[in-house]
Amino acid sequence: MTPRHFAAALGAYTHRQSFKSFFIELASGDRILVTHPEAVILRGELWEYVSPTERHHVFESESVVQLLDVPSPTV
Repeated sequence: MTPRHFAAALGAYTHRQSFKSFFIELASGDRILVTHPEAVILRGELWEYVSPTERHHVFESESVVQLLDVPSPTV
């Protein structure tokens, strides 16, 4: 994604009326589970994700393939 497209998509997911966890999927196939609206921040030209256990993941917006909701459990 372009930096502008990723910022817009991230804003749409993090500013929903009722926050829901979501994934950021990278071109490598890795998925980052975002469980807090302020867990992903822009640092210069790179994005940084900080997990609840304070593990960091830095990535470029160009490596993002898609953002998607966490599937609901089926009963």
